[in-house]
Amino acid sequence: MSKVFNKVIERETTEVKRSFPSSDSDREKIFNKISEVTNGNLRMGLLMLEAMYMNYEVVTTGTPIIVPDWEGVIKNLAKSVISDRTVANLNSTRTILYELIAHSIPSKLILKTLLWELWGLIEKPAYKVKDVNKIRSSIVDAAAVYDERLSIGNKDIFHLEGFITKIMVVLEKD
Repeated sequence: MSKVFNKVIERETTEVKRSFPSSDSDREKIFNKISEVTNGNLRMGLLMLEAMYMNYEVVTTGTPIIVPDWEGVIKNLAKSVISDRTVANLNSTRTILYELIAHSIPSKLILKTLLWELWGLIEKPAYKVKDVNKIRSSIVDAAAVYDERLSIGNKDIFHLEGFITKIMVVLEKD
């Protein structure tokens, strides 16, 4: 990814080149931070590189990486699904899902990101999950089912909400 980032910066205007450090080692540190945050996703990395340039006059190794808002929303959604398994919370998750879809976040990306967030949160002691491997297996099974339903069905919100409901039921049975 670093080579691609360097090529992009080199092909841009001199203003862009001046915004980033001239030192190769400093640039490499910034690029590695972006690569780590994006899990090697080049498209996301390029968007973050552009966001850093647009928001900061000078980008240094200490400049914070700008993470998309929707990822934080999905993280909070996953935390609420695990910690509060009530009908009221299910209604609030519907509102959050509507907002994400309204902001053009693809439903499959929402499902995938939610799956990975739940995967990581399950093992945390604060959530008191007894059989982590069993729950993870159930989450992946549910994600596979609802991913297929997203491909076949029309109303994405129903399938995303169904996935969250299924996860709440699985966690409640644990």
